Amino acid sequence: MFFFPLFDDNPTTKFPLITWIIIFLCIVVFIFQLSLNISQNNNFIYSYGLTPILLKNYLSSNFVNPINPLITLITSAFIHGGWFHIAGNMLYLWIFGDNVETSFGRVRFLCFYFLCAVFACLCQFAVNPNSTIPMVGASGAIAGVLASYLLLHPQANVKVFLWIFIFIRL
Repeated sequence: MFFFPLFDDNPTTKFPLITWIIIFLCIVVFIFQLSLNISQNNNFIYSYGLTPILLKNYLSSNFVNPINPLITLITSAFIHGGWFHIAGNMLYLWIFGDNVETSFGRVRFLCFYFLCAVFACLCQFAVNPNSTIPMVGASGAIAGVLASYLLLHPQANVKVFLWIFIFIRL
């Protein structure tokens, strides 16, 4: 079964400026990634995505990366791995971010968004601090936004597209 949200019936009273800025920045970074060749894109992802082993080495004073790994706790939230990755993340942010931003206020929403992004990175780091695979995407931050939406608006209706797969095997 596969579903994704289309819209909610919870109108907002203010324009969601921060939500739109975050969406815009993610799309700009993704377009920049598309302009790079494979080698340049890999270097970009390894430089600005959170690579747990580099953060571990930084924290243990074996720092060798020219980009401070602490910065990648934020920059990794603006890098995406493909079309479906960015489309899914931005769809969820567009639908749920406006309501959370209206409830929190712009400054608190921005702080909350980045706090969720950092927390997601630290959770990934805690699970596998020796990983050499960079973590990218806004999924952790958007999961925090989605959770806050569910807590702030438990009665809101969200219209979703539902696609049921039926596999028949012999």
